[in-house]
Amino acid sequence: MRKKSFVLISAVFLFLFAILAVRLFYLCVIQGNSLREQAVSQRVRSFDYYQYARGDIVDRYGRAMVNVPESCLLVIPAMIPSFDAAAEALAKVLEQDKTEILLRMQQGEQRNVAPYILKTGLSTQQVAGVQRLGIPGLLCVELAARYDAQHTAIHTIGYVQPLGEDGAYVGVSGLEQQYDAVLSDRVDKRVVAVVDGLGALSAEDLLLEEAEHKQTSCLKLSLDRDYQQIAEQAFASLGYEGACVIMDPQNGDIQALVSAPAFDPYGWSSADGDVYLNKALSLYHPASTFKIVLALAALSEGISLPAVDTSQIAEASAEEEEIVFICTGSYTMAGGHTVTCSHEGGHGALTLSRALAVSCNCCFVALGEQIGSAEITRWADKLGLRELQVLGYQTPSYEAADFLSFSVDSEGDLANVCLGEKGVQLSVVQVATLLSVCANGGYLVTPRLLYEIDYADGSVEEIDSATPVRVVDADVAEQLKQMLSETVRTGTATAANGQYLSVAGKTGSSESGSVWFSGFAPVEDAQLVIAVCVRQGVAGGIEAAAVFKYIVDAIALLEGWA
Repeated sequence: MRKKSFVLISAVFLFLFAILAVRLFYLCVIQGNSLREQAVSQRVRSFDYYQYARGDIVDRYGRAMVNVPESCLLVIPAMIPSFDAAAEALAKVLEQDKTEILLRMQQGEQRNVAPYILKTGLSTQQVAGVQRLGIPGLLCVELAARYDAQHTAIHTIGYVQPLGEDGAYVGVSGLEQQYDAVLSDRVDKRVVAVVDGLGALSAEDLLLEEAEHKQTSCLKLSLDRDYQQIAEQAFASLGYEGACVIMDPQNGDIQALVSAPAFDPYGWSSADGDVYLNKALSLYHPASTFKIVLALAALSEGISLPAVDTSQIAEASAEEEEIVFICTGSYTMAGGHTVTCSHEGGHGALTLSRALAVSCNCCFVALGEQIGSAEITRWADKLGLRELQVLGYQTPSYEAADFLSFSVDSEGDLANVCLGEKGVQLSVVQVATLLSVCANGGYLVTPRLLYEIDYADGSVEEIDSATPVRVVDADVAEQLKQMLSETVRTGTATAANGQYLSVAGKTGSSESGSVWFSGFAPVEDAQLVIAVCVRQGVAGGIEAAAVFKYIVDAIALLEGWA
């Protein structure tokens, strides 16, 4: 009996052992590779080194404008014990609202359970603060943030939002939108994180996994990152709002395109809709800047004011034969419309050069009356002021009438246009091209922002500069250059005078609150044209001139021209 029981028990154990052996064979041999992969996947977290899987944008020297390595706050959702507690702790470190942080953490988890970047551009203090928290799933790592901490050239570059299929990021403004199809293709570096059995992880446990090099698309801009940052710092340091363009007067290449203030492309900072407007491509009354057009037209066409009687001038000068106008403080046009001068009591006897330097309204309305409405319109067309074109960049859809539109039968309309007020609007880009004509000897250049597209397949598309077109005789351009130089030396723009370079230019102060200074430097061989428009300013010779001086002095030091 005992022998039978032993045999039965042995048979049962043998049967169970056989089943276990078969199971082990199945798991280790048949499914071994698959199970090993599953085991590792439970301990491995991977994420893109680049914040968004998008191509590069670089400046004229190949320096990154996007995908800039910075300290970023990485979130690994599966490891965080409590989103609410984490958000509360982060609010103190980042000095931001807890509700906003919690909402972003929840949105990030909903879009993708994989690790994601919560915030870029962390300061050293913020990195240390997050590390002190010691919350699992929150790591400070260096990753390629799409936009740098200063949000350099953000209006031009634009930004993205998760509006595509499965929450994919797509461009919604600027270059990001215009070249979305070109830029939306990149994943060639990944960061791998391996957690231990308890799910612990530190930044030291991260590995950068580089796949075989993958060609990615790239936009090459004419911008100079240093110039761009200098111009943006000028507005920020002086506390002004507005726009600025820095242009090469010889070929029209845009070296900086500024709309101030910048906006946060990640939406952390609250802002109204106006901050997203690219002011550099918006239209404003150019005020007295438009007097340059009248001066060019008059000198080119041989149009002059009626001779004035200088016998009554108390202090006759050696330039008496050049006197073209006597400003008494007001001027009445042929039809009876009266214009008042901004200088109380009038400017007295003026040459054309002096009239431009002191920006005499009466003199230029009288000159505009002699030139005539049709000729003013023709010269606006000739100087490229009735269209806005930037090679490689899509500008707003404007009609010719948006730039210049006034009644030829109205003396009041003509007077307003002569003064750059109602009836005429220009962008800072157009004003920069106007100053370039005076700086380069009389050639009209076409602004260019993008000069090359390198596609992921290795092909290259070049966007050539347009050939400059002579629109003004060299001697006329030289006369205007000297007049604009006097404006800075002794006229309304003395505050724009550079510390290191000679400067020429023109102020403008619109009744709408937009104030201007646009000029070039150095006068003898212009390397830079800088057009500045400050919104809600007092006078172009104050705010806009200060921005110009800040920029031209900083660039002179940067380039070793000082």
